[in-house]
Amino acid sequence: MWGLRPRVVHWLYVSIIRPSITFVCLVWWPGCQTAIAKKKLSRVQRLPCLGIMRAICTTTTNDVEALICLPPLESVVQSKMTSAV
Repeated sequence: MWGLRPRVVHWLYVSIIRPSITFVCLVWWPGCQTAIAKKKLSRVQRLPCLGIMRAICTTTTNDVEALICLPPLESVVQSKMTSAV
């Protein structure tokens, strides 16, 4: 076993990476509603999810998010945007 522990990966993602992405979502949210941007947001969340679950790369992002109980990053950004307005 090598690498960070799943608990540490979860903490890093939830407390550092996700807040830095959602920090100025009010500015870039209008461009985020395209399919390409949604796919990129999903890709950003995929790597930490696989690290938290120690899953293999063929596991779908939606399945891993459901097992970890992490909402999709797109919905997190949307909720932050609506609460900021």
